[in-house]
Amino acid sequence: MKKLFNIFHNYSLITLLILVITGCSNKVYEFRVNETSKQISNDELSKMSFDEFYNFMKVRELHMDKVITYSNAYETFDRYCKLRGSELLVYTPDDYYSRINNIEPILKEYDRYYDGSTYYGCKLYDTKEYMELVRIASHGYSGLIFGKPVRDDTYLLERNVIDKTFYNIYLKKFREIKDAKYSNPKEYSSFKKAIDSLRDRKGSYEAFYFSGYIDEKGKSNSILDDDIDRSAYHNTSHLYKQYEACEYKCKKINIQNNGYDILKDSIRDNWTVESKIDTYINKKIDSSCTCVGDVKYIMKK
Repeated sequence: MKKLFNIFHNYSLITLLILVITGCSNKVYEFRVNETSKQISNDELSKMSFDEFYNFMKVRELHMDKVITYSNAYETFDRYCKLRGSELLVYTPDDYYSRINNIEPILKEYDRYYDGSTYYGCKLYDTKEYMELVRIASHGYSGLIFGKPVRDDTYLLERNVIDKTFYNIYLKKFREIKDAKYSNPKEYSSFKKAIDSLRDRKGSYEAFYFSGYIDEKGKSNSILDDDIDRSAYHNTSHLYKQYEACEYKCKKINIQNNGYDILKDSIRDNWTVESKIDTYINKKIDSSCTCVGDVKYIMKK
């Protein structure tokens, strides 16, 4: 009987040892991000440097300049960029596949993977610093809410100078697609040369942008100073929102005179506003369209 007990005892120890070894070899770190970022006022957020914001949003170090951040990171990051005079833009990097190969082995330890459809980049116009946000999805579920499974998805905050290059390349492609809308193919070469000469100027220059239009019904409409369609990151041909006929005519005059069809695009291209002068101008294009604007800018690059 004692011999039988010893055999059983030894067998149990061996089985336990195998389970421990197997468990260690397939270890997945328990990690969930259910909390949201700490409450902070706009005043405090606007005074943060990029490094201070990066550390404020850090939940866990991951790899080099990459940290796992909060589940509501997009809202906080978007607010920070706007408060610093910039914007958080969706884009797709050219090195997407190499990024996956480099980071996914690390993410697997946390039961995560890259959700490559959601890359967001933010470049501060005054300091040229760059940071980006990437969604990382969960293979499993964090639990049940009202009987429905909820994914434990979160974000990866990356601070990497190399990534800014791909961000700039992507936005340059977008702008070229947008520019092409204002010229027919036969005249595009000369058109592009003319607007590039305006964009490449150095020094201070006067600029006036039509910011609204009156349509054929006599209705006044605003031209929004941001026409990027943030839902169209996956298809560059649809990046910019479609314009109304009169809006298009007014924007075409803007780009011919200034090199950009909206003021915001000049800011994105490193121009700064030195001063503003209230100046109301309206220009009748035809019986169905009148372009209007009320500010003249002194711009510097």
